Amino acid sequence: MNLWPDAQFSALFERTARTSAGYSLSGRLAGIPHGAATLVVNGDAVGGTVWTPSALYDIRTVNGAQVLVFS
Repeated sequence: MNLWPDAQFSALFERTARTSAGYSLSGRLAGIPHGAATLVVNGDAVGGTVWTPSALYDIRTVNGAQVLVFS
């Protein structure tokens, strides 16, 4: 996942599940201890969260566009 030029991760999705309108993926980040990612896909909308020991990235769909919030 290329979230920012200095925030690029490889996710190893270990679990998938169907939702009422799509599916979800969850797993860990390769090479990052305690790193994790969860994404939910519903049609064209994608949302989720990427956790690292030093940051939290929240991915949202707003008015049809993906928005990344860093905290």
